[in-house]
Amino acid sequence: MEMNEDDLKKSNEWIEKALSDYKEKIDQQKSHELVLSSYMVTKPWGHEIWLELNEFYAYKVIHMKEGFQSSLQMHEMKVEANYVIDGEAEVLLEDDSGNLQSFIFKKGSGWVVPRGKKHRVIAKTTYTAVEVSTPHLDDVIRFKDDANRGSGKIDEEHKKWWLNDVVRFENESTNEQKNNS
Repeated sequence: MEMNEDDLKKSNEWIEKALSDYKEKIDQQKSHELVLSSYMVTKPWGHEIWLELNEFYAYKVIHMKEGFQSSLQMHEMKVEANYVIDGEAEVLLEDDSGNLQSFIFKKGSGWVVPRGKKHRVIAKTTYTAVEVSTPHLDDVIRFKDDANRGSGKIDEEHKKWWLNDVVRFENESTNEQKNNS
């Protein structure tokens, strides 16, 4: 799927927005620029740890609990590659005829989701994968979702993150400031 000039402009805008929305939060979870982040995004099916985000790529650890599944979704711009490091996942990927094909991936194997293709991941066992993608983090068009989430960013999934191995909540500092007033 080739990108025209308008697509490139839109892509760059989405990357700039992702960097603006997330880069500082992700970098706050680093003790040094050399260290990966521990920024956590909670999901109905498990969680993601966003290790790195820059203008070139996003790097995550995906952890999905057995029996759960991601949304049936598509990305307009985002391209992602996943590598299973533990467990087993079934991936449904739309073929050129619009049908969903099923593939099983175990530890030591992985998949690439091209942009514009519907897909869903199902945890056959609890599984963990590393994901590298383009930095279009909010580029999610959801067609079906077990938790009835809409498309794009889900603010509630970003309320909690890991900081120095202690769970923190975004609004803690706001509450402390109010209590000290």
